[in-house]
Amino acid sequence: MANMVFDVHVHIAQVACHPATDRFLLDRKNWYLRRFLGQLGFTRDLLRRPEANELICRKLADWIAASNIDRVVVLAMDGAYDLEGRPDLLHTRWVTDNDFVAGLAQRHPSILFGASVHPYRADALDELRRVVARGACLVKWIPSAQRIRPDHPRCIPFYELLAEYRVPLLVHTGNEHASSRSLNDWNDPALLRVAIERGVTVIAAHCGARVFLHERCRFNTFRNMALEYENLYGDLGAFGIPTRLSVLRAMQKDDRLLSKIIYGSDFPAWVMPRWFIFSIGPKAVREILREANPLERPYRLMKALGMPREVFSRAATLLRQKAESGGVR
Repeated sequence: MANMVFDVHVHIAQVACHPATDRFLLDRKNWYLRRFLGQLGFTRDLLRRPEANELICRKLADWIAASNIDRVVVLAMDGAYDLEGRPDLLHTRWVTDNDFVAGLAQRHPSILFGASVHPYRADALDELRRVVARGACLVKWIPSAQRIRPDHPRCIPFYELLAEYRVPLLVHTGNEHASSRSLNDWNDPALLRVAIERGVTVIAAHCGARVFLHERCRFNTFRNMALEYENLYGDLGAFGIPTRLSVLRAMQKDDRLLSKIIYGSDFPAWVMPRWFIFSIGPKAVREILREANPLERPYRLMKALGMPREVFSRAATLLRQKAESGGVR
């Protein structure tokens, strides 16, 4: 298990799960999602078919089997809730049900169940207990999209239960573009101190790095906190873009910081190998471009950029899951 390659950050769509999800997936004005669907070979006509979810799951399982990734954490996505614990349908962009992902993990040993539970839900603690019983290896949040302020007192009982169960919390940090462009200040790594100081193992997705050059970069906040707190880590989600190369190089120059980084692709995030030609050379660029498997491409790019083996296997020591037996600890 120590030598296994883990990808802790893989999204999946679930059609006909929630009205907001279907609007999000089928909206022709959503160019960002259109680009995602196109690179995966999914069309809107396919997503309207009754067997769409089965086709999506089968395709993902095939990509995993054909890749160098041994274990993939597939992520559920809870909706938005208000402070009274009621579903916030106005601000919910997409939902992937916990049981949908848990069922997928039961059918495919290479897939691990990444749950998503909103801490403001009236039944948040009961739902957390339930998904842990179903084998959840972590919980995922996108604060700006789900309207979760991580330092709000409503989150504290949830953090205490996460710590008790030793369930890591994977949290989007930095600006978010795919599902929400508001409340990005809630994606600040500094707001995660409340969880960290209550003993939760926190994985800061994207390490607070920016996507566009005009945006505020929160990587320095993440770096300082990762060096301060033993239980804060960061993932490499969506690092296959040129604006994050400087952050990647900063990690590689600091052995202490690099020891806090784990691999996650943020599949189906874009990978742009041509922009890295001066770092990895034209031969490596050509080989990555020829790779048809969208789950394999980001892995190969991170390997070509010199990320060490430990980055790809470190999740084995963090996730609440024993891959050997399928049980949980």
